[in-house]
Formats: sequence, C-alpha cells, structure tokens
Amino acid sequence: MQTILTIKYGNKFSADSVNDIYEKTNGKYNYVCLTDDPTDIDPAIETRPLDPEYGHWNKVLMLQQTDLGHVLYFDLDINIQKSIDILWKSSYNSNTIVYTHWKDKNFPTERVYNQDIKLNYLGNYNSSVLSWTGRSAINIVEKFLKDEDYYMTKYVGGDDRFFWHECDFKHFPEQLIYSYVYGATKEDNQSFKYRPEYTVALLNGQEQFPGADVKYYDALSLHKVGK
Repeated sequence: MQTILTIKYGNKFSADSVNDIYEKTNGKYNYVCLTDDPTDIDPAIETRPLDPEYGHWNKVLMLQQTDLGHVLYFDLDINIQKSIDILWKSSYNSNTIVYTHWKDKNFPTERVYNQDIKLNYLGNYNSSVLSWTGRSAINIVEKFLKDEDYYMTKYVGGDDRFFWHECDFKHFPEQLIYSYVYGATKEDNQSFKYRPEYTVALLNGQEQFPGADVKYYDALSLHKVGK
C-alpha cells in the first residue's frame, strides 16, 4: 500500500491545501490527514486526530502511523509539479528525507552555540517531504518520547534539527525537490525561480522575505502543476 500523508492543525492552512495534494496526485493512492479539524476535507481522504499542542512536533509523532504501508508525507506549503513516481521509487523500504542541497554543507556547524538559542543546532534536512515504511521509523518516535521535553527545548528551532542531529535518514536524490525561495543547489541558488524540471517545489521560507508572494510562482507554474 502507498499512502500520502498530510498534517493540518490550527488555521494556517485550510482543507483546500489538503485536497489540493489529493487532486494533484490524481487520487490514485491511499490518503490520510492528521488533523484537529476535518471540516471540508475531501471524504476520499481518511482523517485521524492529532494533538495540536505538539505543533510542528507532530511531524515526529506521525512516524507512529505504522499501518499505512509505504508513506510519502508532504507539508501543505509545497507544490507537486509532475508525477511523483520517482519519489516512491527512491524512498522504497527506507526512511528518506530532503537534503537541503541549496545550503552550504558547513551551514549547521558554523552557527551552533550562538547566544540566540534559535540559531543553535542548525541542520541540512528539510522534512517538507519525508518517507518511511511500516515500523521502519518507530525507533525515532520512541527516542523522542523518551525525553520529549529535552528534545523540544534543545531543538527549539524545530523538528528538522532533531532529525538532523539525532536520526539517520537516506536522502531523496538531488534534482527532484527544490526550494522556490532559497534555490536548488549551492551553485543554482537564485531565489524565486520556477524550475519545472523538478518534481516538487518547497514554498516555505517566504516569511523571511517581506513582500514575497507565492502567487508569482502560481502564475508561472499553473499550466504545468500536477502533470
């Protein structure tokens, strides 16, 4: 079984964002959304409850979903640009995450132990797309729950930092997933550039650029998205 998993809590995203991923993948997989409000989510998508108090740490807890076969998780601020078959193939039978090829490889170690705790323990993972199969990632959840307060305090910047410093993941191949805001590789790091040859565009990070508007991406890519 192949399952596409999403998470929706609070009011940052609407049900439309969940339904959009269903539509762009042609509804041909099993679909599950972990949410605190299933209102208006397409009935073809199974909804399961989550604890909104955990916030983004639900991306660690979601690895407890062990009955979904081969899982591809997508953040809601991504855009699927073409067939995701290669994502299934490249993550088969392994815990797989996005490596941020657009960052300098020394990025995590150059800024640790800064007086600003939010700059500590940086990493080169992005969990906007993540995959596991069955119980393959259950040890990650068990590790987190064993001392969750410690990990949430140490990696206050987010779950990506926990994954980078505490877990082992295979990486999705380069040239499949890029950041619309930060670029694709260290050499090709032009911001706000539409790259149609990639499978998935990550749209996060726009809050770092006041005035940035994802509608510009939509205008460029609308005729190709999901094809």
